[in-house]
Amino acid sequence: MLQLKTIAAALASIQQQLRPSSPTPRLDAEVLLSEVLDQDRAYLYAHSEHLIAHCSQQQLTAWVAARAQGKPLAYILGRREFWGLELTVNEHCLIPRGDTETLVETA
Repeated sequence: MLQLKTIAAALASIQQQLRPSSPTPRLDAEVLLSEVLDQDRAYLYAHSEHLIAHCSQQQLTAWVAARAQGKPLAYILGRREFWGLELTVNEHCLIPRGDTETLVETA
């Protein structure tokens, strides 16, 4: 059984796990944790002492493992924002990038 962790402890642990495989381990940790808690990233720091429920920790563990294996955040979360639209994405489509927005603006 998982031990209950605080938000602060989870952030530190996730960052450490993702450091070898991600160029942005802190951002990845914040995005994954805020998604599993259904809160914005500011909440993570304002309520860093709050405990994370077991079911949330199990989902988070799976997502962190996928990210550590190199799976893009957009595929893990199933969505990506592009030009103010939230697009559903999966392994069968390309993830829109910021560079593409620049191309669309100039077209």
